Amino acid sequence: MLSAVAICRNLLKPCVLFWFPDEVKQLAEGVRDKLRDLIGVEKFVEVYNSVRKSLKEKRESRKQSAKVIAAVDPARHAKRKLRTAAKHREHKRRKIMAMKLGRWMR
Repeated sequence: MLSAVAICRNLLKPCVLFWFPDEVKQLAEGVRDKLRDLIGVEKFVEVYNSVRKSLKEKRESRKQSAKVIAAVDPARHAKRKLRTAAKHREHKRRKIMAMKLGRWMR
């Protein structure tokens, strides 16, 4: 049971999220189907839903704590947003430089 939970936790993200490559999604879905056949449909549904619920609760608690921090300590929240914006700008700059370098190499 415990190993099924660990396997389902690792399979859930590639099966659900959109940014994984199609090959990874197909492989994860194949493993998920094999696991379902191995442990039985009822047990699999129970384990899979519990994993989905726990991940959703974690995500919601992180969102809620971010909202609380924004309300309680606006300076800290603003500082965090500035750090995030700086990371975004740096990533965008690197991306543009890579595109320019690629164009120059042709």
